[in-house]
Amino acid sequence: MKYLFGNAPKYILVAPFLFFSFSCSNDTDLLAEYVASGSQEIPELNNLVVDDSFVTRLDQSVILDVLSNDMFTTTDNVKIIETSSADNGVVVINDDNTLTYTPIVEDVELDEPETQPQEEDTPSEVVVEEETTETEPSEETTDTFTYTAEVVNEDETVSTEEGTVTVIVTENEEVEVVEDNSENQGDQNKNYGALKAFPTAEGFGKNATGGRGGYVVAVTNLNDSGPGSLRDALKKTGARTIIFKVGGIIDCNSYLEIPYKSGNVTIAGQTAPGGGITIRGAELRISASNVILRYVKIRPGSNVSGSNVNGIRLSSYNNNQIRDIMIDHCSITWATDKVLIIGGIGGTSSVQNVTVQKSIIGENISTGLGFLLWSRATNISVFKNLLIHDVERNIRSSKCTSSFEMINNLVYGFKYGTQPTYNNDFDIIGNVYKTSPNTSTRFETIRLEGSSDCGIGGTRAYISDNVINGRDVSISSNLQPYITNNKIFNSGISSIPSSSVQSAVLNDVGASKYSDRVDERLINDVLNSTGSIKKSVSEAGGYPDISNGTPYQDSDEDGISNEWETAMGLNPNDPSDGNKDRNADGYTNLEDFLNEVDF
Repeated sequence: MKYLFGNAPKYILVAPFLFFSFSCSNDTDLLAEYVASGSQEIPELNNLVVDDSFVTRLDQSVILDVLSNDMFTTTDNVKIIETSSADNGVVVINDDNTLTYTPIVEDVELDEPETQPQEEDTPSEVVVEEETTETEPSEETTDTFTYTAEVVNEDETVSTEEGTVTVIVTENEEVEVVEDNSENQGDQNKNYGALKAFPTAEGFGKNATGGRGGYVVAVTNLNDSGPGSLRDALKKTGARTIIFKVGGIIDCNSYLEIPYKSGNVTIAGQTAPGGGITIRGAELRISASNVILRYVKIRPGSNVSGSNVNGIRLSSYNNNQIRDIMIDHCSITWATDKVLIIGGIGGTSSVQNVTVQKSIIGENISTGLGFLLWSRATNISVFKNLLIHDVERNIRSSKCTSSFEMINNLVYGFKYGTQPTYNNDFDIIGNVYKTSPNTSTRFETIRLEGSSDCGIGGTRAYISDNVINGRDVSISSNLQPYITNNKIFNSGISSIPSSSVQSAVLNDVGASKYSDRVDERLINDVLNSTGSIKKSVSEAGGYPDISNGTPYQDSDEDGISNEWETAMGLNPNDPSDGNKDRNADGYTNLEDFLNEVDF
């Protein structure tokens, strides 16, 4: 039963392909912007620990990478020095700054009859049946402990930070856990198994926690700035979930940004009433860690200039590292430089553990540039997206220091396909490329580009089951010697055959809860082998009207609708129950409510 989110429109498919020509682009502008931003202060290392939740089985230890979602500038100067005792398990600090939690089987099993003494009077066969039923609450135990991290600050002073870890121990044999990573080779082979950002999250960004356990911020108007605006909500600090009590177009006078110290945020676009939220006149900059962005349309349009010309810019500055970012079910179009860019700008700035999934990325109305990975963008997952009507960068990794996996995407209407660079590590698996009648392709579909910054020898690639117009893709000859027989990464994504990709992508892509004529036109272009690259918003049909709608009733302002709270046995007048976990699944009640959009 749905209490907030309706079913997304579904499309049935068939279709062909597209391509264009190389442009120099404005990549060098990124360095100029970095210099211009050099006056920004590097945030102090305080209050940067984010609490964690993990799930494991009763019979299995779990590796806990508790620092992965914390907000330290770098973890090189951070060391876990101690933990508190866990009630139902043993915690060990590992040499790589992770923790190992091992459940104590005897304690967990003995607790069950003590908490349910009446069950001893039931027939023995009933007791056995209850012990093996996966849905019984008695089969889950919640354990909590703390860890202390020692931080060496820039002035060589030493401070400490403390975080809380919650581990749910279950007998459910199907639960995903982190296995022993003793054979792992750095980040690129980690088996990420902690509680997901939401049930359908995949890839390297799937364990972002966003605003889990924090406070709720409501966007109540469509103003560019001020109280109740999206801009104001993005700039707040502390773990928080942003919900929307209004739908429509937000006209911006300058770019929107989640600043470096404003991470730990979930932007729940699926809560907007009416026709959802569209951002016009601005790029969205994500400059912080631990961000979840869902169901938002970003269409900057023609009336932008200067540093406000991309769709989404996910970048770090000032030698900072940002990580754990999930972009899901967004529609990102009508940019005038790049539609989507990820990477570090200057120095050792870096971005890692990012997923972009189930989003529409394309229709650049000026340069024709699509999806770019810049410097030090590592562990980037690009999964089940529609990349459409862009000349090139579908995707393009332009620096030697980046790594990515591109799995089960649909690329339509392009001139240049996917272009990694020397020394990149990458998986390209199960993607479908289709040309359109209005655009001719050039070069190989997957082409390794050279670089003066590094040699070709460090390149590693796994390429499998990629097709263009129903046949195998072409691969540049210089890449062939560096193709391996095994996947480079293990982010946990289970790929589907390329023969199933078109229907899987088009049936569930973009801000599909709020599908409008722009997204529908793009999807139909693929289905009907029509459409062409556009050069203006007017040529693309203009912005559709978006209704404001009526927000759901939420008496206690905990972000959850009264109807859902009542149906789940919660109190619509108790604001504290939003951060409780009524069913011990690891997600807060607010998250369970938001996650209904996935089902």
